Amino acid sequence: MKGILLVFSISCLIIMACHPSDVLLKREDYPKRDGREIEFKLNAPYASQVNLYGNFPFNDDCGKSSVLGNLDIRIYSMTKDDLGNWIIKVTLPRGRYYYHFLVDGQHHLLDPSNPDRVKMNNREYSLLIVP
Repeated sequence: MKGILLVFSISCLIIMACHPSDVLLKREDYPKRDGREIEFKLNAPYASQVNLYGNFPFNDDCGKSSVLGNLDIRIYSMTKDDLGNWIIKVTLPRGRYYYHFLVDGQHHLLDPSNPDRVKMNNREYSLLIVP
């Protein structure tokens, strides 16, 4: 029985260690605000691409648009710094915004630095209110 438990524990550790886009969930004060400019950040040093998806208004910085349920979604490509942080600054008018991160085109993640959440269309989103 101990042998089975040991093999199971080692297998779990190997699977967790080999995840293709390890994301370090550290609580920080994000999204950071400077007036209407909002800085989003996700620490994902092993990711090759991170996008910010949200119901943000269209502007020239936005690369793509799509529709998710009844939400009109804007997609922003984020930039990786030397510490493995993916960062983007977006200027937003007053409003209520729902967003998440898409890591390596397949992992939808809520913002680990923002505890505010909302559920829509059977999906949970991080919530940002710009007063």
